[in-house]
Formats: sequence, structure tokens, C-alpha cells
Amino acid sequence: MSEPTFVEPTAAEAQRLRHLADALADGAEGLRWVDYEQAERDVRQLAEQLRQAMTADELRRSRWRAIPRGGFIVLGMLAYALDLPAAALAEDLSGGTVPGPVILVDDCALSGVRLGAAIAGCDASQIVVAHLYSHPELRRQVLAREERVRHCLAARDLTSRGASDDPRWQAAWRARLGPERYWIGRTERLAFPWNEPDQPFWNAATATIEDGWRFVPPHRCLKSSRLLGGSVEAGARRLAEGVAYGEFDDCLWLCHLASKQIFGLDEVGADCLKALLRCADLEGAARRLADRYQAPEEVLARDLAALARSLEARGLLAAP
Repeated sequence: MSEPTFVEPTAAEAQRLRHLADALADGAEGLRWVDYEQAERDVRQLAEQLRQAMTADELRRSRWRAIPRGGFIVLGMLAYALDLPAAALAEDLSGGTVPGPVILVDDCALSGVRLGAAIAGCDASQIVVAHLYSHPELRRQVLAREERVRHCLAARDLTSRGASDDPRWQAAWRARLGPERYWIGRTERLAFPWNEPDQPFWNAATATIEDGWRFVPPHRCLKSSRLLGGSVEAGARRLAEGVAYGEFDDCLWLCHLASKQIFGLDEVGADCLKALLRCADLEGAARRLADRYQAPEEVLARDLAALARSLEARGLLAAP
């Protein structure tokens, strides 16, 4: 495997690549990267909003629920920012009487489908929603549609992009997604060190909603690390900065954002790249693949080295 195996796109893959091209048209400013330092500032801002919206007694009597999974990280930071007692975080909210408002916490809300499920599963008569990022219209819709929600707060606003405000665009996506979303729109791409939220798109060739493009390298995002193998061992190779990737139908696509060059790796090539991203050296990567492909480890190590050199030359893989 001395060269990346280029895969000729099918009709379905052409639609996926077209969506990627639309995302790239947003430019570098289309990605809103929230590192841990920024997340801490946002949590302090959210804590201050909660103090302004609620009395000290209400905050003391409130019970807190994280919306999985990013909400657990935000709630942990909020617990320190507001000095919340452990009992406020540990109580089961699925039944019985809650002594005060329930505060639902998440890192972001893009359409609100997870938020709606959390509200429906909460028995409290008063609910407060608190997350780091959302669109203002989503928050307005939550307050308009949910009688039990007293406040819907966010530390920062997301902004609409592209055709989000076009009524025809809205109608088409309502038909595809159903009525449970509070808001349907296209915002800047958002990413945290723990999560790059899904950005679904419509594939006309398959007549289905798909997701899969990622813009944050696995070594910078826990969710992406799980999806693409990640740098599990110290010294493992990394995808280069400025590389988007997506895996569809056993094919892995890599896009060099600056040049907009796209390369497709078939199932074998994708397995080899994932081994390179997981293992500290070529020998370990070869051992990982040997049983599956029934090939001598020295042959696999040679082919892995050739693949790594080729991807490095194209700016897709960072040298260890």
C-alpha cells in the first residue's frame, strides 16, 4: 500500500462530498472551537446568568440534571462555580416530588431534540434550562412551547448561516426531521475538546439524513478520537491540522482543507490509517492488523510505512 487508495465516488458519495464543499465554503471562520479555557469562561458567564435569573434560595433548593453526554462536563464545572452541594447533583429526578426547580444542563443545543427528551422525562413542575451555546430562536421556542420552563439560558449565542432563514429550506427540513425539534437551522460548526456535535445533512442520492464529517483532529477531541481510532498510545501519529474526514460505507475520506484536495481510502486503507493513529510505532500497528489480514507483520509494517509517508507528503498525516 505505497499510495493511498483513491476511491471513485458513487452517486451517494458525490452528495456527501458536495455537502463537504458547502461546509468548506464557510471558510476557517465556520468552525467555532471552544477550548477548555474558553469553556471555563463560558461556565462563569452561565453561572452569573443563573444568579441573575434566580434567587439565592431557589438556587440552593434546585436539583440539577446533566443532559448526556456533554452536559456532565458542563455541570461538573458549574458545580464548582456555584459551590453546589453534592446532594443537589445526586438526587433521582425520575419520580416523586422535587423540592425546587430542576435545572437541565448541556454544552449546546442545536435543534433541541435531546433537550425536549430531557424535559419530557423530568417530573418537576418548574424547569430551568442552562447550556453554553444555542441559537436565540431555539431558546424562544423552548419558552413558548414548554409551560414548565421558567428560564432558558445560554452563555453564548450561535448564529444562523446559509439558507437557515429560507421558509422553503425550513419546510423541507421540518418534513425530514419531524416536529420535535424546537428550531431547525444551520449554525457555525461548533466543537469542544470532548465533543464535535453532529451536523446532519440531506443525501438526495440515498434520500436519508446522514452525518459523518468531522473537522477537529482526533487528538484534540475525545468523541472524534473514538470515531477514528485516536492517539491511544503515546507517540502515535496524528492527522494533520486542517484535515476534515468522514467515514461512509466502509470508505474513509480525507480532505486537506487548504488545498481542498480529497482522498478516499478503501476499507483496508482505512484500517491501516486507524492502526497508525492508535499505535506508538509501525510494529505495533502491524501486530494490530496481522490477525485480521493474515499477513506477515514485516510486510504490513513496510506497507504501513509507505502509507504514512504518502499521507505525510500530502499534508494529511503529521509525523510522529
